[in-house]
Amino acid sequence: VSTQSTWDIKKNKGGMEPEKEVINYCSFNQDKSCFAIGTNNGFKIFSVAPLMLMHSYEGEAVGIIEMLYATNIVAIVGKNDRAKFTPRRFCLWDTNNDESRTEIACNSPITFVKLHNSRMVIAVKEKIDIYSILNLAKLFTIDLENSLGRFALTPGRDNCYFAYSTDTHSGQVVLYSLTNCTKETEIVAHASPVLQMTFNFTGDKLATASCNGSVVRIFSIPKGQMIYSLKRGIKKAEIHSLSFSPSSDLFGITSTRGTLHIYQIGKGQKEETKSKPELKEKGEVPSAPSTAETKKETPIEEETKHEDHWCFCGGPLQFITNNTLGLFYTDPYSTLTSAKSTIQFNAEYIKDENILAIHSHEGSNKAILLCKNGMYYEFNFDITAEKITEAATADITKLKMEEVEDEPEEQEGEEKAGIGRAVEEIAGTGRAVEDKSKEIKKVDGTEKVFPQVYFFSLMMTLILI
Repeated sequence: VSTQSTWDIKKNKGGMEPEKEVINYCSFNQDKSCFAIGTNNGFKIFSVAPLMLMHSYEGEAVGIIEMLYATNIVAIVGKNDRAKFTPRRFCLWDTNNDESRTEIACNSPITFVKLHNSRMVIAVKEKIDIYSILNLAKLFTIDLENSLGRFALTPGRDNCYFAYSTDTHSGQVVLYSLTNCTKETEIVAHASPVLQMTFNFTGDKLATASCNGSVVRIFSIPKGQMIYSLKRGIKKAEIHSLSFSPSSDLFGITSTRGTLHIYQIGKGQKEETKSKPELKEKGEVPSAPSTAETKKETPIEEETKHEDHWCFCGGPLQFITNNTLGLFYTDPYSTLTSAKSTIQFNAEYIKDENILAIHSHEGSNKAILLCKNGMYYEFNFDITAEKITEAATADITKLKMEEVEDEPEEQEGEEKAGIGRAVEEIAGTGRAVEDKSKEIKKVDGTEKVFPQVYFFSLMMTLILI
């Protein structure tokens, strides 16, 4: 398989091999059992165990696609202005019928979309709109000023929290409760701007990484107290992806250094860090820096050169350097010790933009990596033995739909339709919503009846005669 990035592949010309499918966006669903990709030709949905192409739609270019658990509802934002799917139009798409359920027009290009079983988040450059997914009513709006466009929404069905980085001058994160539509707290997560963040599945932990990428911090939610500090490395790096395992006892990081780090947190961690308020009471941690106090401090790090960055989730990444910051900071958590990763795996392809998922079930641990060139990597690791091996590799752009014979299905008395019904199913049972309703085809204005019915009627007539 060619290692050349699809980002740089030019248009196909006569006599050359067909152009490889270009991936614009990739994201896991809430429990990371499936993932979706948006391409210049449409979108595709895959299952993880086993790796299989579940649905494919060919049409307009898709710039953002997010799944609603494992249901037939996905959120789509286009990539081209002169197309059916545009960057300014949000669309809830039904994959059963391959048609739009509802659309929302925005004045500016959409940079971020996330779905929850009760809420829907749509962000543009200057604001964030929160909707009820049951009736699509707008609940409230959050105004943004100089925001980096870094957002996170809890994936679980119980808690519904939303976090976003405030601006380009600090590492502050604002936390909202979307259930109560109220602001919960503000967290001074880092000295430099936050570029990556993610919640665990239950929504009681938030992990953040700054533009320096040397340390990842985990905070308790909703109080915002720091509970873990995870050391990635000394040298500066851009963090590609952060991921909790379903039980939140394992945590993974990938970066431009080409390294996959896996940490054991919770009960298995040998050294837990204290929260900021506890240390502050003992005089071990200084207060968050003010503008006046920071002028005499040393700068974060030397400015590094950046090329155009491609990002899977959350829209285009805005690069931050010391020149843009124009300030110096004192890290309020600098006196805390940081836990080192239990397992590390180095590979050249990890330097490429990617998203990461950590799975753990009955002692079997697995890490899944999706790269921007369409390559899928699967790793098996043993946290006790501190070993990791590459188990599988696949090019997802070449996977085809498996042909399945049509089987008769029981006809339901009531047709399932509408996003409200789909979300009601999710909130109640957590199962995937499948549209199993049957259509009765009509020929020349009359209902089409199966030949078996005619045969049965003829036999009954002969018996009676």
